[in-house]
Amino acid sequence: MTSKWQFSSNGWRNASNPWFRLGTFEVTTTVLVTAIGVATMFLHAANPTAFNAFYFSSTKVRHGDIWRIVSWPLYNPPSFQSALNLVFFFIFGREIEGLVGRNRFLGLLATVVILPSVAMVFISALSDYRLGATGVGLRLVGFAVFAASVAERPQSRTFFGIQLWVLGAIFLGIDVLQLLSIREFGQILFELLIIATALFIVRGWGFADNVDFIPRIPIPGRSVSTSTKTKRPKRVWGAKGTATVTTGPWTNAESSRWADQAQLDSLLDKVGEVGLAGLTPAERQQLDDLSRRMRGNQ
Repeated sequence: MTSKWQFSSNGWRNASNPWFRLGTFEVTTTVLVTAIGVATMFLHAANPTAFNAFYFSSTKVRHGDIWRIVSWPLYNPPSFQSALNLVFFFIFGREIEGLVGRNRFLGLLATVVILPSVAMVFISALSDYRLGATGVGLRLVGFAVFAASVAERPQSRTFFGIQLWVLGAIFLGIDVLQLLSIREFGQILFELLIIATALFIVRGWGFADNVDFIPRIPIPGRSVSTSTKTKRPKRVWGAKGTATVTTGPWTNAESSRWADQAQLDSLLDKVGEVGLAGLTPAERQQLDDLSRRMRGNQ
């Protein structure tokens, strides 16, 4: 019987190239950022007052603390919430990094930190009402990464079979209600800007095809080209639900790799619906073989 707490993350299907390796351990952008988050928790415990200059405040930036625009993800005081934020970021960060690659993922993180912060500085300066905002730690960055994951596979099943887009809507709704209750309108705007920035970027790169209501504005030099997409074999479904690959203008090695990817996608789709326990022993073995083979082709 499938566990009610089964959660399927397909992030490892597109394993990204690490920056370097420590033995067999791959150090990716996600791993580096998570490690920095853990380190800042210990540093904060050693000297809490030193981190008072790190968090983002639109008011303080207007008064000259320009560095706060980029330093606020480093403000991670030791707490269960901070630890949970790091776990949340790590899970979905691996998925998005595997999807877009290490360089673009690093660019995504930098953009969702800097661009909304700069925007809020100007908005708070021009507004006559309380539209200031603050930013601390990796919570909002993790929320942006989570939003990108929701946009890429909104129908994936999570806890109790809840679809990922529903879970995202619940998280965002609770956050907005909490901020509304204390009339933090500027903070709501800041969080929405961070999420919107992440969604526009991944759409601009040619991903998140399932959310057509988000405008796709191509990012020069970074989006997935049409010519690249047309070379990918089309996946079709056989009578028993198995995936096959049509022929096309690619090499035998490429055709074999895409065939493996199609079969892996088929198994992962089933895992997303019924959980890992729902696979037969033969399907589990095939999943292990395909994942090892795909990692070897990176």
